[in-house]
Amino acid sequence: MEYSPSTSKPDILSTIFADLQPRKRLRYRIPFEVAMSHVCRRWRDVAFASPLLWKNIDVYSSESFDAVSSYLKRSHNCPVNIRIDIWQSDRNLDPHDGAISIMPIVDLLNEHATRWKTLLVFAYYRTTTNAILSRIKDLAAPLLERVHVVDDNMQTDLAHVIPFQQTFPTNPLFLLGGAPKLAVLHSNNLEQFPPLANVTTLHLRTSQSFFSSLDIDTHVFLDLATVCPSLSTLSIHSKYVGRWTVNDVAMPNLRSLWFSNSDTLAAKFLTTVRLPNLESLWLDCPHYQAINMIYDHHPRPSFLSLKYLTLQSFDYYASTKFSQVFPTIEALHLAYCNSFHITFLKQTLVEDRWQNLRTLAFRTTRETYAVKFSNILNELVIERHVGGRPILRVLMDSDLLTALTTANSVRTYTSLEELRADNYNDPWWILSHTNEERWV
Repeated sequence: MEYSPSTSKPDILSTIFADLQPRKRLRYRIPFEVAMSHVCRRWRDVAFASPLLWKNIDVYSSESFDAVSSYLKRSHNCPVNIRIDIWQSDRNLDPHDGAISIMPIVDLLNEHATRWKTLLVFAYYRTTTNAILSRIKDLAAPLLERVHVVDDNMQTDLAHVIPFQQTFPTNPLFLLGGAPKLAVLHSNNLEQFPPLANVTTLHLRTSQSFFSSLDIDTHVFLDLATVCPSLSTLSIHSKYVGRWTVNDVAMPNLRSLWFSNSDTLAAKFLTTVRLPNLESLWLDCPHYQAINMIYDHHPRPSFLSLKYLTLQSFDYYASTKFSQVFPTIEALHLAYCNSFHITFLKQTLVEDRWQNLRTLAFRTTRETYAVKFSNILNELVIERHVGGRPILRVLMDSDLLTALTTANSVRTYTSLEELRADNYNDPWWILSHTNEERWV
């Protein structure tokens, strides 16, 4: 017997809907679940009776009220993901109007706070963000696992700010009723934090405003070490402003660390914060300056548990010093690096350096020196093999793999594969390709 979607039983049709629902949601496209509910009456009935189809609730402006109300009703009692992405509408309004106009939707969502699983707030004005967080200040969210709060840090002038703060306090704490399952937090404001006792993953990011920065100094990391005892994953994507006088701070549970900035924050952090169990480190910063500070520091810090190292936009000059500071790594990821000076990497690898290194991963935006890269890679793989310290795997993006002129020779001595989301075990690589990260 043959079945078609139009004749399938409701539970089968509901399963088909769930399997076909795309993970990525596009703002200007009719949502999948809405489209399915408009095909025919039968499909509409099945869609409305499938709560999980309506669990992702998007708010784009004050005009989203009716849609939010419908989604809350159709999702019944299942956990919901709330995304308040009002950056565009907020930018087009006066700061007062932007914050006030969204409050009816926030109040409606608050009635279902016990069902929140994910909460994203993305606004243009800091006053709008503060208004929303003030509104959820005392709520309890027992199922909430992830919070993402970002704005462009756009402020109003003083004449507007003072009276406005009388209604919406600046930088409020929020979710004071408790969020015991909250494990992941993204924020670009160090003063806007929910309870952090159970947070394991923290992303601190500068807003998109060109002049914005995070004021990161001693007290920030002293506080983090105290209030985030379970913190295992930390990324700091920001400009650094403030004095650095950290002394004897330990983060024993931290396993993964990522710096993306244009200053020496990474070096200051790595030389003064004890990280005995750090396994994965991603550096997108001035590498030469950072590694010199770490290398020359007395005493030089040790990272005996480090297995994965990513150097983004690296020029290869300081390869030897990196091998001396981080000697235990098993995998080296070189992301968007200029291959002109890859000879320095070869010199490091064929010397008695990085003895545990077994995986090399490469990504590039454009490979200008494909022939040189191909030849040097072939030589270093052969010499490591002959020296008894073989590179077991070489991973690279599809464009680079296509341009590799020595692929057949390289495959004689190592496994050569396209770098994919599922074949590199660096915790940062895995995290950046999870469905949850893509949704927020």
